[in-house]
Amino acid sequence: MFENVGVMIVFFFLLSFGLIFYGNYQQQSIRNMDFEFKVENVIKSSRRITNLPELKCSGKISHNCIDSFKLEEFKKLIKEDGDGYDYYYNIFVKGTVILERIYPEQKSEIIYNNPLKRRRGDWYKNMTNVIPVSIHYSSDEKYGFGVLYISSHIGKGI
Repeated sequence: MFENVGVMIVFFFLLSFGLIFYGNYQQQSIRNMDFEFKVENVIKSSRRITNLPELKCSGKISHNCIDSFKLEEFKKLIKEDGDGYDYYYNIFVKGTVILERIYPEQKSEIIYNNPLKRRRGDWYKNMTNVIPVSIHYSSDEKYGFGVLYISSHIGKGI
């Protein structure tokens, strides 16, 4: 009788140890999948931003090119109190889009800014995509160079 009870105790001990180990492994696996999913969404969002017809050049160069006049109108459209802000939220989500003009003038401008509201003690990871872009100045048919910084929040304490 004591032998059977001892075997049962050892069996349930090994079973519970295996379940705890498997549960922790699954939890870590789910966290990794969630992180990869969020990173993939940030990359897709970056592609959508660079290919927005509202910003894209209509001239010779169309790949990674931003029209300066379209950009100015787009910034007016997307102000926080406007309807455009809500419309473009699905593309930009919680994050920041900054265009840093490098040539012919050096200037940095915020296109979209919707930071994550943090509570005390919380910390978040950000992912920033850096995309070089051409800037078309259609008034004098010249091109400049800039860098588009697209920052998105990808998770809490990952």
